[in-house]
Amino acid sequence: MKISKIAFVHGLALMTFFLSYGFGQALTDCFQIDTDKISSPYRPLSRGIIRRIDVLGVSVVGLVVWILILCWFNPYNLIFGILSFGGLATYSYIKRHFWALGPAYNSLIVSFLPLMGYLSFTKPVG
Repeated sequence: MKISKIAFVHGLALMTFFLSYGFGQALTDCFQIDTDKISSPYRPLSRGIIRRIDVLGVSVVGLVVWILILCWFNPYNLIFGILSFGGLATYSYIKRHFWALGPAYNSLIVSFLPLMGYLSFTKPVG
């Protein structure tokens, strides 16, 4: 079974965007274990079943790979990938110290995803 280049690229993009949400969620969870112990005590990170450093490592590596894949589609994705990563890494701090800004800050971070999706298919791959 031969897969076309277009089908491969679309599949890779779909997988990248699908997994990016989970990696981002895991990254923010690493910085709010104390509140998750109250609101979501069933989660493995809250229960201490998995270590924070392990989750942090997997999410950072996953997000970096995601950004690199999207940069392969279009180099301008590097800008929005760095902004997204930085936003995710600082989200818990913003939410804690400036609680009224939390939803708007989260929306800003998430708003980069459709833009990156658009950029991914405006310049041909390779």
